[in-house]
Parts: sequence; C-alpha cells; structure tokens
Amino acid sequence: MFKLDQQVKRIGEILLENGSVDQEHLDAAIKKQRIDRIRNCPAFSTLTQTELSAVANKFNEVTVQIRQQSIIQDEPDPALYIIAVGKVEVYRIDLE
Repeated sequence: MFKLDQQVKRIGEILLENGSVDQEHLDAAIKKQRIDRIRNCPAFSTLTQTELSAVANKFNEVTVQIRQQSIIQDEPDPALYIIAVGKVEVYRIDLE
C-alpha cells in the first residue's frame, strides 16, 4: 500500500488508475495471490490447483491493523482465519 496525499491506496488501485492493468487482469492476479497464500497454509497444502481455486472463491481477505481486536471472546464467529503475514496474539480472559 502507498500513502498519497494522506490517502492510502493499494498498488492495484494505482495500476488501474494509470492504465497499467485492466480490472480483469488485476482480479486474476489477486486470485492467484490468494491461492498462493492458501497453499502456504499447512491445512491446505495438499489440495490440488482446482481445489485451491474453489477454496479461494470462498475466502474474503481482511487487513487488521496493529493492536486492532478482530476476535471477541465468547462471541460466535463463523469465520476461519488464516494469518498470511504477521503475528497474532490470542488470549482468553478468565473472569474467576
């Protein structure tokens, strides 16, 4: 990501704006990147390319800022989280 005039833009947005890439090619590149990230997760490493592609279609990527809480204790969350980059601290508060 780049910060231009106090506005944060992803590199893909910049490439689209200046005509270096069209939306179709950007979408294909993002999907390939997503498949590569999923493949690097040990739970998915044995899947075929077709299976990885199907799984990638079900994922939404989320960027979490440093120190931003993304999971709340005792609240249901139907999501599966794969950490692509960085570290996460998970802890449980014992109220007793």
